[in-house]
Amino acid sequence: MAWSSFDVGTGAWESALTNTESPGDRIVSFLIGQFGLLWIDQQKRLNFNVDVVESEWGQGANLDILESKLASDRAHTIKAICIVHNETATGVTNNLVKVRSHLGEHSIYFSSLFFNDRGHNYNEALLKNLSF
Repeated sequence: MAWSSFDVGTGAWESALTNTESPGDRIVSFLIGQFGLLWIDQQKRLNFNVDVVESEWGQGANLDILESKLASDRAHTIKAICIVHNETATGVTNNLVKVRSHLGEHSIYFSSLFFNDRGHNYNEALLKNLSF
């Protein structure tokens, strides 16, 4: 299942997480800039078990680490994946197609929610990836 915020700000993040997850649930969350940092801070304050994947700011999320975490999660402890699509603080756009592909590759062993924050430049990023 995928969830995408149509609202801006932390209210959408909080409502999505608290209405689908429970305190203590394991969330894999990517830190690549300021918005990811804020989202992770909120996840921790909501008492989730946050597994932070850090990348240098200005670089995209290291999705090889996600693939490795999914492959090794035989006990299905990962309940959600959280990633900022377009990190406006650094200008980085993450590859959500690859994230979803990793989830699909491990569907036999893995079931979780995929949350993404589209960022303020979502329409620009979308237009960049469309061919006319």
